[in-house]
Parts: sequence; structure tokens; C-alpha cells
Amino acid sequence: MTRKRHRAAGRASAARVSAPDYFADPSWAPTGRQALAEAGWAAVQSVEPGSALQLMWLRRFCGSASTAADLELLRSWLGGAAPPPGISVDQELRWLILQALVAAGAADAARVEREFEADNSVGGRYAVANTRRWWPRRRARNRRGRPGTSVTLRRAILTGLTHPAHAALTESYVPRHFAELDRIWHEQGGEAARYVAEYGFPAAQVSSATLAATETWLSGDSRPASLAKVVASGSDTLRRAFAARALDRSAGYAG
Repeated sequence: MTRKRHRAAGRASAARVSAPDYFADPSWAPTGRQALAEAGWAAVQSVEPGSALQLMWLRRFCGSASTAADLELLRSWLGGAAPPPGISVDQELRWLILQALVAAGAADAARVEREFEADNSVGGRYAVANTRRWWPRRRARNRRGRPGTSVTLRRAILTGLTHPAHAALTESYVPRHFAELDRIWHEQGGEAARYVAEYGFPAAQVSSATLAATETWLSGDSRPASLAKVVASGSDTLRRAFAARALDRSAGYAG
């Protein structure tokens, strides 16, 4: 898999996460996602067809789609319906659409495996490893990749595992994440540990308990400096999300 294809796969999974998922009060986040979807769809139809800007807005639409009408539109493109002028439903976009459907509970495991049969490439293996962790069920989220898993597939698994669409399913994962970082560092090496620390960081668990767990780990003795740097960066992101949600509540953007 080339670096270009790696970046494309990363963009596909990242595009399903929008700012409201992290920074908005959870009770208002669906409203924010729908506003982003509407803005994205309007832009897809109004900007220059085939432009990078159109593709950017299309990714944002896919990443925010949640209504039955929006999901049906995405599903129709997988089935062969014509997308807007300038858009090509290539393999990267097919995976992006399918991830949106899976995260919304609108596509099942069989549909994911059929797509993988049609795209049994290195990029397809990355995409399916990521997408399999998006199902809104607990048993799809109980593994993060065994020792020996390539760093690329490890990233795919971790970003799928920690996706905010089903944060309620991974709340119990927070203590395990911090408990295992040092063990992974010593048993699997620094690169594996840094991947787990960065891509497996429980950023979707925006709570005082997660902040406390992060600070407890950082205050421990003899933490590897490069690993602590990654965890500290995750802690900063978590603090920003915590502060943004508090601001939402103070401004009345909460249920």
C-alpha cells in the first residue's frame, strides 16, 4: 500500500468524525451533525464539480449523515445510482459511504464482507479492519489487534474501536487502555505503544473520570518520554472538548 493510499484510507475513516462528536454537548450533537450534513450537501451541489472543494464537502456530508433520507441517498450510490456531477464513486468513497452506514446501524456485517470481497487489496484490508470496529455492538469492539499486527492495520482497528458514534460501548475500555500502555511498550516496542497511545486514546470519553485516568498515568514514575508526549497531547484534546461542552451547557445548547 502506498503512502498516498495510506493517507486516503486515513481520510476515509477520519471523515466520519465531526466536531460535534467531540466538542458539542451530547444532547445537542445530533442537531450539530445534521446542520453539518445539510451544509455539506448544499455545498456539494453548488461548488465546482470535480474540484477538491467538492470532494471535501462530500466527505463532510458522508461524515455527518444520520437521517433516513441522507442514509438512503448514500446507500443508493453504492447500488449504482448517479452521484452529483463531478463525483466518482471510487473504492475510497465506497468505503467512506459504507462506514457512514455502519456507524448509523444501517449496514450489517454481511454487507461489509461483500465489499471486502470486491476490494481484497491492501487498502481494502485496511478499510475492512477499521469498518468492522464500527458496528454498534459490544462484541465487535473487544480486540485491538494482536502482537504482530502491522502498524497500519493496528491504526485501522484502533480508530474504529474508539469512534465516538458508539462511545457508550467503549466506556469500560478506558482503564484497560492506560493499564496496558507500559506492558505494550516493554513487550511489543515503542512504535506499537505509541500507536496504541495515539489512535487508541479514549478521546470520545469526554469526562472528568477520563481526565483523571490520564493524569494518573502521566504522573506515574519512569514513563517513556515519547509515550508520555503522545498521552499528554491526547489529554490536551480531551481538556478542550471538556471545556467546549461546558461552554455549550452554559450557553443553553444542551437538553
